[in-house]
Amino acid sequence: MINKKWRTSLLDVKIKRGADIASDHELLVAKIRLKLRNVKIGSERKGKFDTGKLQLKLELSNRYQVLQADDQELNIAKFNQELLDVSHKVRGPVKRKKEQWISEESLKLIGERKQTKEKLLETKSQRILGHLKEEYSTLDKNIKKSLRQDKKNYYDMIADRAKKANQRQDMRTLYQTSKMLLKDFQNCETLIESNSSNIQIQILQINTEQTTTEEIKSAIESLNTGKAAGEDRVTAEMLKLEKEITPQILQKIFSDIWKSEELPTE
Repeated sequence: MINKKWRTSLLDVKIKRGADIASDHELLVAKIRLKLRNVKIGSERKGKFDTGKLQLKLELSNRYQVLQADDQELNIAKFNQELLDVSHKVRGPVKRKKEQWISEESLKLIGERKQTKEKLLETKSQRILGHLKEEYSTLDKNIKKSLRQDKKNYYDMIADRAKKANQRQDMRTLYQTSKMLLKDFQNCETLIESNSSNIQIQILQINTEQTTTEEIKSAIESLNTGKAAGEDRVTAEMLKLEKEITPQILQKIFSDIWKSEELPTE
């Protein structure tokens, strides 16, 4: 029943006859004592913020005006912290909702099977017991059939969602739905080799002067939304919320970095 290695760890065993597990076996619950290895706890998982309301933009604009009026030195760490504080205060982290694929009909059948299981445990008459076992078996088959159909309908819905996302060139939704449909989905990049030996090198003229406000505004507008944040947890959606004051503050921060010729350590 149990490996010799774990024999001293097994403290107690109980059988739960009332559990509806769609089987002729009974549910067994064991109390086991284990000595766990000391594992270092990593950093807390950092989720994304919901940046979809006008209230967040107004609050962010007010904070920026306070920052501009403040005489203290403004750095990139303080700027990022203000963005995170406002996002957490107004909207909070995004709560992911798990889609329910089991239909109401299947849930109803599961409830009927559970009631039949309770009657099986309470009945002592052999004639009624045989009838209930047959009823339980029929309900179990119908539940499995209904769940298979529900899962098929769910995957058909996801495939239809991916098809519509492809038609409107919504790559984010298409990527997410493809990842749900394919369990071993991997985003791979393949290098294309050219048979031609003619390689053209284009020399870019890079401006080494101070960054202007218009350049920062243009760079923010070109950022792709829906991308994961880095270590600072600042997303492109946060930077695009306020389009007037944000470039001005960033221009001042970048100007101080350019003059000091020292990169921030934060």
